[in-house]
Amino acid sequence: MTFDIEVSLVRTRAILEGHFVLSSGLHSGVYFQCARLLAHPEEAAHAGKAIAERFSADKPDSVIAPAIGGIVLAHVVAAALRIPGYFAERVGDTFALRRGFELRQGERVLVVEDVLTTGGSALEVADLVRSLGAIPIGIGALVNRAGASSRDIPMRAILNLNAPLFEPNLCPLCAEGRPIEKPGSRR
Repeated sequence: MTFDIEVSLVRTRAILEGHFVLSSGLHSGVYFQCARLLAHPEEAAHAGKAIAERFSADKPDSVIAPAIGGIVLAHVVAAALRIPGYFAERVGDTFALRRGFELRQGERVLVVEDVLTTGGSALEVADLVRSLGAIPIGIGALVNRAGASSRDIPMRAILNLNAPLFEPNLCPLCAEGRPIEKPGSRR
């Protein structure tokens, strides 16, 4: 069976429409609640395999994700690659490894995230990986909603699209007076 992320997102009702504040602080009329997709083990396993296939040639030694949105994704990608999967947690304003997780010097680490908008959280985790002497080999995601990219680390998503984003002071949804929701895990 071929995994179709768009069909899976629709089937699991993971695409929300309304007026949202994203973790980046930007506004949008579309929100990807990938936790709904990842709540279904078979869908999650297919998603993990799809991301793993995009990075298997890079030979990662482990997978890491920012908590909380990436925890399940890190697990299923790691399972598909048959390597350990970890998550980083915010301690104050920065990410840290806790719970006894460690990365070895030179370890090749794949960073995963459910949705990339600016890529900020994933890039922060990649910085954490570097600070621990390991090597971030790429960033994998279910959805790259705004063309997030980095000059020094490849970003590969199952679904790439351009969902409209707005600065808060230029948001047409705010101008219309539409109620706003903040479903993300940060701020």
